[in-house]
Amino acid sequence: MARTFIFLGPPGCGKGTQASRLAENHRVLHYDMGSALRGEIAGGGELAKQIVRHLLERFFESHAEDDVILDGFPRSSDQVELIETMLPAMARSVDAVILFELDEDEIARRIIYRRYCPHCGLVYNLMTNPPRDDERCDRCREDLARRKDDTEEVLAERLRVYREQTQPVVEHFRGRDLLRPVDASDYAGALARQLQRMLGIND
Repeated sequence: MARTFIFLGPPGCGKGTQASRLAENHRVLHYDMGSALRGEIAGGGELAKQIVRHLLERFFESHAEDDVILDGFPRSSDQVELIETMLPAMARSVDAVILFELDEDEIARRIIYRRYCPHCGLVYNLMTNPPRDDERCDRCREDLARRKDDTEEVLAERLRVYREQTQPVVEHFRGRDLLRPVDASDYAGALARQLQRMLGIND
């Protein structure tokens, strides 16, 4: 039976990066609900719930035989209920929930000092991985840009929402003995190998 994994963690912890890396190098699909929603919804409420259900059903029906990583979803109690009623109807279950743990000071360093090249998409950090020449891309020499939500104020609000909405989700899966914490401050390559072992992804 195809397996379903959930990656949870605060903003800036690297869960999306690791999910993409696993999907690129192994036979597992990376489903980023946030990106899917941004492409199809501008409002909220009941319509949002219907769209989330529709997106999930459509995705899982199209990939019934594939192992899947849900990136940052579910992130609220309502979404947990949705996923736990939907998956069994599709002969699936949640096999493991990986919790990316990262100190909030490190999260701030990663996000506030993050820059990217608008031309080639290369990502830098002015503290830990700066470009060679001030704030210009090493690859294509374009001036680097900052995402509009990479600010202290926006980060503080995102962390508040994470603590209020997602921490109950974490505790729910901990109670079901599905939670597998990982140290997200670990070197990216070492973390990727650890995730492979934890998820049994060997190909």
